[in-house]
Amino acid sequence: RWAAQLYAPWWSLGGGKETSAEATAFEVAIRAEAAEDVIDEVAVAAVADFYKAFELVDLWDLLKTATKVGYPAAIVLLMIDMYSAERVLVLDKAVSKSGHFRYGASAGCTVAMYALLVTVYEPFRVMYATLPPQVTAFKLYVDDMGIVMVGRVATIVGDFAAVVERVCEATVSAGMLPAFGKCRVQASNDSVGRAAAAL
Repeated sequence: RWAAQLYAPWWSLGGGKETSAEATAFEVAIRAEAAEDVIDEVAVAAVADFYKAFELVDLWDLLKTATKVGYPAAIVLLMIDMYSAERVLVLDKAVSKSGHFRYGASAGCTVAMYALLVTVYEPFRVMYATLPPQVTAFKLYVDDMGIVMVGRVATIVGDFAAVVERVCEATVSAGMLPAFGKCRVQASNDSVGRAAAAL
């Protein structure tokens, strides 16, 4: 209910087929495809994600951050209790000493998705509001992002670089790290695509 009341047109999570990761990627692709018919313009589409997003959720800051965006405190306290409970780490046959952890939520867990949204909401809300009109789509599905930008061949790479910089700043401001190695960039012009992918 909280997510449905939250104004976040860039956030693609709420249940149902229309908010799946595949649907988000399809929306990015279809907007880029539609933009190809514009004369003298080129479309650039990029898909990227956060590096170890769930592992970087700061449990100590979660309650303060959640309060700012109106997320129910009772659920946040449950998240904090659950994710900061004493546990051990196991790798192959090695077992660590037990301990309590400041960072980390379980990827795939529903409440972890909302913990991530709470963490990234404010920086991405501010960033989204400043995106230029050439950005025809920006979506964040949990920890995966999709961007479509349309512009003139002569200026699109520089404009795209400025948008990527804003997205990176929002990501870092949220305490996350962009996973540059997983980024995929496509464009309706091969030379523009190569230049954009090299950013």
